[in-house]
Amino acid sequence: MGDKNVRCDFCNYYFEENNILDTSYEWKACEDCADELIKCGCCSQLFLYEELRKDKIDGIYYCENCP
Repeated sequence: MGDKNVRCDFCNYYFEENNILDTSYEWKACEDCADELIKCGCCSQLFLYEELRKDKIDGIYYCENCP
């Protein structure tokens, strides 16, 4: 079993690296916390709802960095 050496930036628990997902801003999220995140329809990075533009287009959310 691998070392639990990568911290989830949302729940602050430690996980094995293969159980951690990269998000925007170089944040790390475990699989449970990642379920709470929303993928940008353009760049596919994961964001908290509060970080996405509020002009949802055709049911798809976009981050502030994408057109």
